[in-house]
Amino acid sequence: MGRWGGEEVKGQGIFGCAFAGIILLVTFWVAYKAYPAIQARADFEKDLNKIIRSSRKAQESEIATKIMEASKNYNLSLTWDDIELKKHRKDKYTPVIEATIAVRVEIDFGFGPKLVPLPPIVAEVTLIQF
Repeated sequence: MGRWGGEEVKGQGIFGCAFAGIILLVTFWVAYKAYPAIQARADFEKDLNKIIRSSRKAQESEIATKIMEASKNYNLSLTWDDIELKKHRKDKYTPVIEATIAVRVEIDFGFGPKLVPLPPIVAEVTLIQF
């Protein structure tokens, strides 16, 4: 008889341990497969800031075209609807471009490729003009 009055059964806790192990393995597998996509998103975000900073006098459509070209280098599935750019002046004097980009990446988890949404890139880049 157990401590609390119930019968002890050998192996009773082994099923919970095996279940937790399977969940842990699935979590590691998903992280292993998704890591290159997450790294590509981070590198694309750095390039996005460079693209926006280098295009001081360009219109929003020209900047969006450059962003679409850069996204092809990282195998990101972007459409024109995913890119939202807004030029305005902050504090009446400082030109700023706000960019909001919804990022989707195709990841193959072993069951066929799936289009997985990643957190959106939200950037507010101050343009320095001389």
